[in-house]
Amino acid sequence: MRVLVVVHGLPPHAQGGSEIYAESVARELRRRHGDDVLILTRENDVSRDDDAVRTEDRDGLRIVWINNTFRRLATFAESYANPRIDAVASRVIDEFKPDVAHLHHLTCLSTTIVDRLAERGVPICYTLHDYWLLCHRGQLLDTELRPCDGPEPAGCRSCLGLPAGAPAGVRQAAAGFKAIEGKLPRPMASALRGFGTRVATRVANAEQGRDEARARLDHMRALAARVPMFLAPSQSMHDRFRAFGVDAGRIVVHRYGVDPSPFRGLTRAASAALRIGFIGS
Repeated sequence: MRVLVVVHGLPPHAQGGSEIYAESVARELRRRHGDDVLILTRENDVSRDDDAVRTEDRDGLRIVWINNTFRRLATFAESYANPRIDAVASRVIDEFKPDVAHLHHLTCLSTTIVDRLAERGVPICYTLHDYWLLCHRGQLLDTELRPCDGPEPAGCRSCLGLPAGAPAGVRQAAAGFKAIEGKLPRPMASALRGFGTRVATRVANAEQGRDEARARLDHMRALAARVPMFLAPSQSMHDRFRAFGVDAGRIVVHRYGVDPSPFRGLTRAASAALRIGFIGS
């Protein structure tokens, strides 16, 4: 089969769980079944123009990279439904002609990829790695890292703040900050980012922020209704998206797979030292 895999980043540039998992699944489809796999993904390279495209062949996988640093962001809506990335994705779909698409994440890309696939009759399987469809921050944690019950009923303007409520001039200033930030040492870049966020948030328009938050929520609910099959890696993820409105027949609990081969042959041995393992990024 010709399988299109869509994810917002790949190793070695991005080392999050969903990125590693998406690449692993793509490799296994190729190794076990001989599938022709193309990965559509995003990179964040401030030295190159936004929307620039490059291709890579990696161990039998074809990868199409779209550069997106958000420097050309004109509206908050473009942060999740980007017409320029949509145009690139449309060309990739038309050239590759996939039999099926496996979506892992659309953040930093464009939710309209779902529409482009549906228009062409390409079946879609969407693995839910986090809560990004419900929550712009992805993890249902607010800006103070407190657990959040979700966007209903008031929307998310307190978290969206700057991007949703800021006037165009402020967004342009933020893009300027981002361009400078990419050329600074990390401590200076972090300080600049914090300063810019504080200033911009103070001038953000609260009313517009509420409208933008509601528009995003409506957009994501409509998108979820167009996806024929969601895979939820946990029961809690399944239940949360069912509450969001996903029909029972279009979402199943499908546990993550883990390659056990690196751990075969290992044995536990007693030790006087306390051994601490860390899992995360």
